[in-house]
Amino acid sequence: MVLVKKKLKRLKLKIRAWNLEKQKKDMEEKNALQAKIRDIECRADLGNSNSVWVNILKTSKKLDAKNVSLDALVKKRIGDGTDTIFWKDIWIGEYPLKEKFPRIFRLDTESNARVKDRILLSLDSVWLRRHPRVGLNSNSGIIFLLCLALVPYLHKKDRWVWSGDGTRVFIVASGRSIIDTGTLVIDNTPTRWSKDVPIKINVFIWKLLLDKLPTRDNLEEKGLDAPSTLCGICDDVTESSSHIFLSFQVATEIWRQICRWWDLDIPHLSSMKDLLGWVDNLKISKIQRMGLYNVVITTAWSIWRFRSETVFGVIKPKKALIFDFIVSEAFFWMSNRNKKLRCNRIGFLQSPMLALNSL
Repeated sequence: MVLVKKKLKRLKLKIRAWNLEKQKKDMEEKNALQAKIRDIECRADLGNSNSVWVNILKTSKKLDAKNVSLDALVKKRIGDGTDTIFWKDIWIGEYPLKEKFPRIFRLDTESNARVKDRILLSLDSVWLRRHPRVGLNSNSGIIFLLCLALVPYLHKKDRWVWSGDGTRVFIVASGRSIIDTGTLVIDNTPTRWSKDVPIKINVFIWKLLLDKLPTRDNLEEKGLDAPSTLCGICDDVTESSSHIFLSFQVATEIWRQICRWWDLDIPHLSSMKDLLGWVDNLKISKIQRMGLYNVVITTAWSIWRFRSETVFGVIKPKKALIFDFIVSEAFFWMSNRNKKLRCNRIGFLQSPMLALNSL
């Protein structure tokens, strides 16, 4: 009789083990099938440019590439544990428990169990296939038990909370601030803004100093298709900001004319930032420096205007008219926008240094 009981007990254990193994395989097959379904649905949605969730997914991936993870800012707040997967959801710390305690996770009979099914149990409970070889006295076992002991059990539903600003309540301004901090270009150079020229000139110079103009090398760096990276005018070297505004033949001729007009010797510089820095350090009066700065940024804008009209315009512009355009526009803008810079037109055309020095 005792022998029969032992056999029945062993048989019962085998049946139980077989049942657990079967449940595990069934769950794995179910998860694999669900993953395939999600993949198919995602592929189908990707073909629809109007899909809201696809656009959200694409935006999230772009932010992740810039180290701005919005997912990490949304935390699970445990209530009764009915809506949170114990091992796979992030609800304690920064990573799922299956990554923190992989050995204990592999011993669990139900990998998709909810928190409510595990939070009140211990390592010695029946939901483990066997007792861990390392025992409860191991570091991982003790830390695991401490994690469970520190979780408050509340009689309300699990919920998501926003951890972006410490208020636990999501507002658009908070999310926007985090995205801007991670994506906008941060430059220590103060923004240059002149009231003596139109806003479009200031915005243009701001983009130029940040190297954000749509030059062909910048377009290629952004992954946009361009027929060629060579300069659209000379078709000789890569079109970059330094080439267009300083090295390009038309640009060098224009700067040479500006030098003769202002009776200055502009050194050979590698960037517009260096050129504006050179203007700031010239030993001239404040009024003269203001006028020269306005002429320099007007010249840069005129060179870009000439480049755009040459590449995209129907009627090709004449480079012989660029200098005259710079002189007339600079005088018109300064004399009408700043009373301190109002000077004699003839004197400004002949010698701007002397005309501005007399003010």
